[in-house]
This record gives sequence, structure tokens and C-alpha cells, in this order.
Amino acid sequence: MKKNVVLWIVPVLIFLGILYAVYIGGKENFDVARRAQKLAEGSSHSTLITTAPTTIRTYTTESGNTENCQNAILDITNVICSATNNKISIAVANMGQIELYDFVTFIKIENNFIQNHTGGPTTSNPLRPGEQTTLVYTCSSSTECTKNAKVELIRVTPVNCPTSFVEEIFDLNCI
Repeated sequence: MKKNVVLWIVPVLIFLGILYAVYIGGKENFDVARRAQKLAEGSSHSTLITTAPTTIRTYTTESGNTENCQNAILDITNVICSATNNKISIAVANMGQIELYDFVTFIKIENNFIQNHTGGPTTSNPLRPGEQTTLVYTCSSSTECTKNAKVELIRVTPVNCPTSFVEEIFDLNCI
């Protein structure tokens, strides 16, 4: 009985979260809610994901510059884990309206968390709106990118807009 309730209540709560996000914050929060729905649909187990309107709109960088991150949207478009080359390649696209640069990547592979300051586009050559780039991580451990190692989660954060990260759940094996 409880399992049946959980199976129908999760999609209803996600739908209500999307309606709330659109009502409160317009398109920006709709995109956040849509990402949450995408994560929930891709999950093999019931997970309650809630979204709240973002209150942080600007971020001050180490150099003292203030970035307006309200229209920053990043998306992971492709992931390749190569045991042969000992690398994980993550294609990201700038779907927003501001330039993004200096990416930090967190990867969960075989229940190990890896943090990588991948770099990628820089302040002098940023990822512009509508552009795509590939971030490459060279695996340092013999257990990270082995054949059939399972990539479970990836989070990519632009340093100039850390509140505009993208995080996706995967079920991807290294080849």
C-alpha cells in the first residue's frame, strides 16, 4: 500500500513544484524545476526533489567583480568515460544568457568522489551563450576509469556563477 502511494505522489509533487516555481519565479525557476523533473524521471528509485526559488542573484568573484547569475543556465549534453584513454569527457552547453568560465567538476564513480578543477573556458575566452565545450578529466587512480566502472553523478560548476551549477545522475559504464 505504501509503495503504491509513493509511486503516484512523487510525480504529483514534482508537477506541483513546477507550477509553484513558474508562479513564483517565472521562466528561470521553471528551468530549475524542469531539471529536477529530469533528474527524478531518470532515477531508478523514488526520490523526492523539491525546488525553491533562488534568492542569490549575484556573486562577487575573488577579483571583486560582481556577476549577475540570474540568467546562467548550464547543461551536460554528453559524457564519455574511456578506460582505454583513462579519461572522462563531459560536454557542457551554455543555455543561458551570460558568459561562463573556469569550471569545477565533481564526479561520483564507483562510490568515490572526485573533484577536478577542469578549467575549460577562461575569463579571456569564456563559454558564450549558445556555445558548447568539452571538459576532460584524466583519471589519476587505477579504480576511477576502469572498464565497466560506473559513473553515477556529475556536477559542473562555473566559478564565476557557482549558484548556476548543473548536476545529473547517471548510470554509465566506462568503456
